[in-house]
Amino acid sequence: MSVRNEEKRELKAILHKEDPKLWASLKEEDRNKVLKMVSNAVSSVTFQQSTSVYSGPIPSPEMLDEYNKIMPNGADRIMSMAEEQSRHRMKLESQTITSQNKQGERGQIFALISVLALIAAGIWVCALGHPGVGVTIFGTTILGIGGVFAYGKYAIRRSIAKKSNGN
Repeated sequence: MSVRNEEKRELKAILHKEDPKLWASLKEEDRNKVLKMVSNAVSSVTFQQSTSVYSGPIPSPEMLDEYNKIMPNGADRIMSMAEEQSRHRMKLESQTITSQNKQGERGQIFALISVLALIAAGIWVCALGHPGVGVTIFGTTILGIGGVFAYGKYAIRRSIAKKSNGN
């Protein structure tokens, strides 16, 4: 028994159940025509599904149009909200950068004051007649500052190399 015959039998049962009088009034050849037409119609029915995905602060133009349909000025309100969020974020980023720059400048000023104070202390201790202690203070200050600069350059080069390698 083929699948086609099973289909016909199922369709025949459905049509007979839906309207037994109509089915009984049809001639045998008309019944076969009806079964064939319904079978063709059923096999030509297709199912279509679409998925829409977006990423970002604002929906797609189609979705904005739908928002306008359900809420007066819906798209304008969403766009205003996205613009306000963008302005807020840029303001915070600007404040953060300004704050970090000021903090860096203050750190450099305090470092300069500390280094000058240690150099002066080394020279003063030497002038008091303790050259060994004075040279130690002076030398460790110079070596410490040199080490900080050298490490800073190394860290910058490493960071640039890491970014250029995509890691």
